[in-house]
Amino acid sequence: GISGFGGISVTGFSPSSAAASLNNKTSPPELQKQQFGSPTFTPESLTHLLDHDNHEMRNKFREFMSDPVMVPKYNISLEEERELALARLQRICDNGFISVLDFRDNPLRIFAAHELAAIIDPAMTTKMTVQFNLFGGTVLKLGTEKHHDKLLAGIDTLADIGCFGLTELGLGLGE
Repeated sequence: GISGFGGISVTGFSPSSAAASLNNKTSPPELQKQQFGSPTFTPESLTHLLDHDNHEMRNKFREFMSDPVMVPKYNISLEEERELALARLQRICDNGFISVLDFRDNPLRIFAAHELAAIIDPAMTTKMTVQFNLFGGTVLKLGTEKHHDKLLAGIDTLADIGCFGLTELGLGLGE
């Protein structure tokens, strides 16, 4: 087998021998054990390896995903979907899982928040990207102390909701 990945080793299996004992009454855990044997690692060690950074924040975020507002809703109107995306982003902000200052202090935390948010709601994650990356990141990087004093705290709490517009010379837009 292959080893050296944070104490996790990967071993091969023989599909032909495993297939001989399969039936439709075998439970998924039993099937897994028959086909692959017992794992040589814990789920926690695999999670730690795959997460690779901001472990405490990621664990708290995963617990937070059970919040009732995060439960998937289907067949809702566009207006309801937009309201739900904003409510979800508000809860993420209220719980301090993301800050525009993370771009300066801990950029990997921004990526972790986006990665986990996308599991819940891609539309909400797009709102998060516009709010924190495009709007907030622009204010943080290009703004003056006056802009920082006026906007940064509100960006984190959604008291100041932003947007982003971009024009470029040479695109044929109003030239």
